[in-house]
Amino acid sequence: MRRLFASALVLSLAACGAGGVIADYGSIRPVTLVHGDVDWKFYDRPQEGRVMVAPTVASVRQVNNWGAWDNPAPFQSAAQAWLAPRGCTATGVQPLIKGQMEVTYTC
Repeated sequence: MRRLFASALVLSLAACGAGGVIADYGSIRPVTLVHGDVDWKFYDRPQEGRVMVAPTVASVRQVNNWGAWDNPAPFQSAAQAWLAPRGCTATGVQPLIKGQMEVTYTC
C-alpha cells in the first residue's frame, strides 16, 4: 500500500512539472536549429530572458539513449549557438522535465 501511494505521489509531481512547462511555454511556436548532429527546438520568452530548449523527437530517436538528455552542456551549447546571432549570451541552464531544459540569457 505504501508503494502504491509513493508511486502515485511521484506520478502526480511529475505531472505537475509537465503542467508548469506547458503553462509557461505551451503557447509559443518553436524555432528549430541544427546544432551538431541534433535538431533543437527553442521556445523563447525574450521579455523574461529565458528559453526552453529541447531536441526534436527525431533527434531523440537518432541518439537512441534517453540518458544522454540529462547533461545540460549540449542544451546550453545549442542555446548559445541560437542566441549568438542576436548578440545574446546564455547565463545558466536548469532542467525542466526529462529532455527539456530552460536556459537563461542576457542580451
